[in-house]
Amino acid sequence: MKSKIVTLKPGTILCWKDYNIFRILWSKLTKKNLSYNRFAIITDPKDFITFSTYTSIAYEPVKAYTQKELQKLTELVKKNADSDTFEDIKVIIDAVRPNTLKKELTLDNCKYYKKIDLNANAIEYIYEVE
Repeated sequence: MKSKIVTLKPGTILCWKDYNIFRILWSKLTKKNLSYNRFAIITDPKDFITFSTYTSIAYEPVKAYTQKELQKLTELVKKNADSDTFEDIKVIIDAVRPNTLKKELTLDNCKYYKKIDLNANAIEYIYEVE
């Protein structure tokens, strides 16, 4: 299992699946695909280490956030630290940039965010042990 590192820009929405083992097993038995159920907003540039076996995805804003928007976004994310559902993320994003995600059901059909492949944009990460 190789690890890779990718730098995420401010305003990026990170999505991942967080289900208990019984739900995962049931979905495999019924051959249903589980949707992403956890979300986080990146407020400052971060290096994200990913593995090829993980299925997290990210959505990057098409237009970069201004410094004033980033300050407001950071403040809202800190005040609502336990907000990790898509509805909570939509409210936070729309508070900074009105009508960005208001009518969108998913991030895939949003014209203000583009999907980035974390494994494709990453470089190989070598961990050194002393």
